[in-house]
Amino acid sequence: MTTKIDYAALAARAMADTTIGERFVERHTPGPNNACKADGCNGTIESRLYGAGAAGNYFKTPACCICGREYLLAHNVRQVGFVEFHEVMEQTYSI
Repeated sequence: MTTKIDYAALAARAMADTTIGERFVERHTPGPNNACKADGCNGTIESRLYGAGAAGNYFKTPACCICGREYLLAHNVRQVGFVEFHEVMEQTYSI
C-alpha cells in the first residue's frame, strides 16, 4: 500500500511557525524550471524509479541529479529510471 503525502498541507503546517516555515519552504522548493538552488550546482530536479508493483511504479523523493539535494515541495518533476530498472529486473540470476 502506498501512502500519498499532501505536500501542500505539509507546507501550510510548516508555515504556521514562520521562523521554521520560511526556511522549510525555501529549502524544499526548487528554482524556476525545476533548477537546483544549491551553490554552484546547475542540475535539474528529477525523481528516480526504485520499484514497481501491482499498484504502480514507486519513485524516490525528487532530488537534484547532480548534488542529490532533495526537494520535498517539487512538482511536475521528470520521472527517470524506467529503462535501467527494467533491465536489472529482467536479468537472470542463479544461486
